[in-house]
Amino acid sequence: MSDKDYSLLRPFDLEAAKRGEAICRKDGQSMEFVAGPDSVDDIVYLTKGGGGEFGFRCVNNIRMEPLCWVEGKPVYKGDVLYHPLKGKCVIDIVLSITDHVAAIHDSGAFSVLHSPSADDLTWTPPKVKREGWVNVYPTSTGSFMARTSDAYESENNANDFAQPSRIACVRIEWEEQP
Repeated sequence: MSDKDYSLLRPFDLEAAKRGEAICRKDGQSMEFVAGPDSVDDIVYLTKGGGGEFGFRCVNNIRMEPLCWVEGKPVYKGDVLYHPLKGKCVIDIVLSITDHVAAIHDSGAFSVLHSPSADDLTWTPPKVKREGWVNVYPTSTGSFMARTSDAYESENNANDFAQPSRIACVRIEWEEQP
């Protein structure tokens, strides 16, 4: 598991806090918005767990609490993550009682994913398999050269752009990030 990067927490949003969205301190300690801010930008809060103490804190030291953490980064509603079996998913809610994530997938399907972790979800889109055709040319040293940057979508396209010195047209496959 990755260490949590608290610098990535979203800034305090007063309207979201008033709607009941969770807030936290810069170090991730959960808090509940009570009132504010006052004339010096302090809000009244109640800490969650450990006795539930009331306090005052400047809004500059308050952040929006994430739904969960994946790969050390906070996850908020609307974030796009990737699941190895279900593909791209837009995070909707975390069911806090069971620590499950509800997600909406590209297909429009809604599903509940168990225990969000680096094993289940990732920020990195899966690599996409690509294929193309390249023209192979002789070089002055007696070897051969094919530039993959000049890959064509079809063999016919490669043939159309081939130079007279071409010695082969080869189908290639590769993976790349979308």
